Amino acid sequence: MTSRGPGPATGELRAGAGGEGGGNPGSAPGLTIRPVTDADIPGIATIFNHFVRRSYAAFPDRELETPLIRDLVEQARPFGCYVVEAEGGPVGFGMIRPFYPFPNLMAAGEVSYFLCPGFTGRGAGTRLLGVLAGRAGQLGMKSLVARVSSRNRRSIRFHRKNGFALCGRIRGVGTKFGRSFDVVILQRCL
Repeated sequence: MTSRGPGPATGELRAGAGGEGGGNPGSAPGLTIRPVTDADIPGIATIFNHFVRRSYAAFPDRELETPLIRDLVEQARPFGCYVVEAEGGPVGFGMIRPFYPFPNLMAAGEVSYFLCPGFTGRGAGTRLLGVLAGRAGQLGMKSLVARVSSRNRRSIRFHRKNGFALCGRIRGVGTKFGRSFDVVILQRCL
């Protein structure tokens, strides 16, 4: 399925016009990355829950209700929470928050981001990571940390390509789709 953004009421990602061969959304003039607004929360929930249902990219094995997504966004908003927008709607989102909430341990920021399938592998993720890294620098953070499922090899490759190094692995910590997975911890110094 070629997906471009959340459908208005279905909770599914809708197919985009032009299919995957229809240009390069990562560098398309219509692609913008901007701070999240309250109006974006339902679209963010739809995007996140797509990955809950279909992949190891999101850790939970059950969809999250919109109020819980709203709480996660509100926790991240003071540090940096952004929407990737194209064709008039959200096609992805990303956030940064302290890896640990204690003032003396805020030098590391944890990043999380999700892009609709039709927007991966085309530069949009790298652009979003750049925005998050810039915000981390403004906050005085010295490094970025990402926690990734060991079964999400594509995300591990993305992080390695973007300067992250493997710094830890928590074995057998999760299960999803009837299979166990490790949590891989990657870090990039700023």
